[in-house]
Amino acid sequence: GASPVILETSVDDGYLINPDALDKCLEEHPKAKVLMLCNPSNPTGGVHSTELLTQIAEVLEKYPNVVILADEIYERLVYTDDGQCTSFASLPGMFSRTITINGFSKSHAMTGFRLGYLAAPERFAKATSVLQGQITSCASSVSQAAGVSALNDVDDSWLQNKVVNLKEKSGYEL
Repeated sequence: GASPVILETSVDDGYLINPDALDKCLEEHPKAKVLMLCNPSNPTGGVHSTELLTQIAEVLEKYPNVVILADEIYERLVYTDDGQCTSFASLPGMFSRTITINGFSKSHAMTGFRLGYLAAPERFAKATSVLQGQITSCASSVSQAAGVSALNDVDDSWLQNKVVNLKEKSGYEL
């Protein structure tokens, strides 16, 4: 069994990963195998900039046995001024060791459809397929059709308007 290692973040860093703290944590835990990277982050909405992700990737170059599990389900719901979210796998040298997970529940408000996907190098995708095949069946045909429709029929302007609306709501206080 695996033992989780918590990498503490701070309000000073916007609750984002500090590359120096990551380096120290990995140095103190040489058996670490996976870094779970949520970007954008829930619940803060914080987004690791491309520059910060690049610094994290540079740290990870020193630890070649660490695989990155990148949860990017909020990639379309970014409240930063530029509205951008860089996929970790797109950084130089990171595709071969990154498993990206995503889905339709957040971006397309399809929470009940339970439709997600994984993008990864073939060795990870095959292993995941074997594991998934023993745990669950497949997504329902209704969910699959809804996902295809979300990709083909939902105009990008709808997604952009949704982000504007959610950004306004994020400032509300009780």
